[in-house]
Amino acid sequence: MSYMPRAERRQAILEATLKLATENGFAGLTARAIARELDAATGIVHHHFESLEDLKCAAFRYANENGFHKHLEKARSMPPRDGIQFILASYPEHGEEFEIRIWMSAGDESLRSEQMQQAFTECYNSTQQVLTDIIEAGRTQGAFSPRLPSEKAAWKLLGLSFTLMDVSYLKGTNLDRQTALEIISSEIDETLGVERTE
Repeated sequence: MSYMPRAERRQAILEATLKLATENGFAGLTARAIARELDAATGIVHHHFESLEDLKCAAFRYANENGFHKHLEKARSMPPRDGIQFILASYPEHGEEFEIRIWMSAGDESLRSEQMQQAFTECYNSTQQVLTDIIEAGRTQGAFSPRLPSEKAAWKLLGLSFTLMDVSYLKGTNLDRQTALEIISSEIDETLGVERTE
């Protein structure tokens, strides 16, 4: 590995970690394999991260901050109904297969690692909070009349949409992406009390 400034070297380690995680999952990662991917000594990994677990969590946060999280902020600037649809339909559209694999692997890893569980739930909680804020804004503007409190409506829509998108991503499933999106769109209107004009 050629010389790089510290920040660039850290970023290269994170990106190498994510590349290998898409191939073998977070559970299959080793410091040696990551160093080999970088054509560097194993010590470079330990120099930047306290442990392999610390690196895995940092890589997941890095992927989320540079992927799905950006769409949360964009959604805040949209009309409420459009913002909700954008968030719920953006997984996995914006991240594509790379981000989906990272997300699924992080979920699996969180069952074994409290540190990854914290990183994983942070991402879920931040997404739910943005949805809650948008639902509240829509309620204030008269665009939504949800039967549930905003925070519960947000969790309901988030859980439904991510589950449907995960299933539609699997090869061999009878649920295709377009059908999943149609179900999500219908559930947004039903849950938030949106009156659609034909």
